[in-house]
Amino acid sequence: MKAFTKISLFLFAIIHVNASFAINYFPDQEDTTIIIPDGKWIKGGRLQPYHQSLISYNIINGREVKTGSVDDTYQFIKINKKKYGLRVAKIILPGREILDSGLVDISTFKPIYHHSHQTTKTVLFQFEDARAYGIIETAQQTDTVRMNFQYTIFDSYYETLIARTVELKDGFLFKYPDFIYEKEAWSGNPGR
Repeated sequence: MKAFTKISLFLFAIIHVNASFAINYFPDQEDTTIIIPDGKWIKGGRLQPYHQSLISYNIINGREVKTGSVDDTYQFIKINKKKYGLRVAKIILPGREILDSGLVDISTFKPIYHHSHQTTKTVLFQFEDARAYGIIETAQQTDTVRMNFQYTIFDSYYETLIARTVELKDGFLFKYPDFIYEKEAWSGNPGR
């Protein structure tokens, strides 16, 4: 019985120390920060223009087979003396091609427009404050999109770039709302 008590106390001590360590591991951690395109957290000027070409492969019967490519460019442009970020990507997948372009405010990444010309559809969206609107056109039909949100959102096309512009520090947790117009991606009410 003495051995059982010692082992129990030893395990209690280890669990208590580990629990205390886990609780204090991020002493400065606050609640998750919600980042919106207001310039407070996004430092768009940190991201420099780039061009990258990527090729994807799959292994089929022990051989590498090219399955697609992405040609991705981000550059600065001026419109009416104001600087914007323009991203253009050409994506080639088996049986499908996409030419995407999106324009954002360079300092906040607040979206201006997102155009996507795909093999089976064309998507043309505009963004104004807390609104996203535009059309999705297929061979069969044209859908009109008018969505209002509680606050300004990001365009999902810029997800990877948004994350690269946030100043990180230990224990800093953040999330951000972004616009994804794919019916399969919706959860709950897609907007009004």
